[in-house]
Amino acid sequence: MLLFAGAVLETCASYAYTSPIPDDPFLRAYVSKMTPEEKIGQLFMLCLPGTELTPEMKKWISDHKIGGMAIFGKNVADEGQLIALTRAMQTAASGTSLGIPLFIATDHEPGDSFMPIKLGKTFPYAKTLAAKNDPDVIRKMAEDMSADLTKWGINMNFYPVADIDRPDGTSFMSTRSFGSDPNKVAEYTGIVFDVFESHRIISVAKHFPGHGGTAKDSHKTLPVINKTLESMKSADFIPYYNTIKKGLPAVMMAHILYPKLDPKLPATLSKIIIRNILRKELGFQGLVVSDEMLMDAIKKNYSIPDACRMAIEAGIDIILITRPQLMEQPVEQVYLELVKALKSGKLSSAIVDDSVCRILIAKNKYLGFEIHPQSGQ
Repeated sequence: MLLFAGAVLETCASYAYTSPIPDDPFLRAYVSKMTPEEKIGQLFMLCLPGTELTPEMKKWISDHKIGGMAIFGKNVADEGQLIALTRAMQTAASGTSLGIPLFIATDHEPGDSFMPIKLGKTFPYAKTLAAKNDPDVIRKMAEDMSADLTKWGINMNFYPVADIDRPDGTSFMSTRSFGSDPNKVAEYTGIVFDVFESHRIISVAKHFPGHGGTAKDSHKTLPVINKTLESMKSADFIPYYNTIKKGLPAVMMAHILYPKLDPKLPATLSKIIIRNILRKELGFQGLVVSDEMLMDAIKKNYSIPDACRMAIEAGIDIILITRPQLMEQPVEQVYLELVKALKSGKLSSAIVDDSVCRILIAKNKYLGFEIHPQSGQ
């Protein structure tokens, strides 16, 4: 492990693609029989426009075999409706030829501004909770969150926030962070993971490699953080490294440019950051999730089809697109362009297959999905 041994960031040659997936012939055989359309579908996580499972979204599930759905405030009327909706989603997925269940995800963070589902228990901001300096407070929050998420049929949470606040509290993530002490943030992030894991909820730690060094909002612009690799190892990486050692299942990338790590590309699109640093140096084997691909940090600088292809090539396993009204082209076009790129070889089949394998491994562990030989797959 090179993380804290003073490793120097290497040249482009060091991120030549190598598969981090254990050799499982049965899983590989299953994925090899999936069509390009089904493989690309598993990489998509979309969102409903309203509170009902529309015919269009049923088609995405049945025809394109999408891997996941995100739930936000616009999708929720009341608790009964939410439970019925998530059940309807999973029923639709189980009725397809593959029968692969959906990741159903949300942003459920402490603090009213960051809990789009206005149901269940509410919590003060993470910064307020951390100020109590009591691990049991964090544990109780995570237990209450888990109970609600489980009841609602949500199996993935874009949480915990593993970002380190600036010492002066001026980070954009300040109220959402557990503080400016990397070890304390690592402790509390680890507690959230432990509790979620005990309830079979997929933790998605965010925003790698660290959003706490900027006061700017990547929803509106492309922030730039000029920290060195050594500086980030000594602080920003500590919560990730600690939780990865515990078995962290998923990480969300930051739509931020780190010129001293990768001078050209934001983390979401960076082979250097995802392959070299997250996978090789930190040893992460789980799912890598994009932040919303329609945030201005990406949308104002790249076409969405190109950005999605670049993200997958860099190592993103799940592409998050939840605000299609912000796109110039339909999401269907993005999907079809990625399928075309996979068929033509412009998008690496080895990389896509590994992403699908990681997705199915997680769905086996957390959602109970099993590959049955008699299914023909």
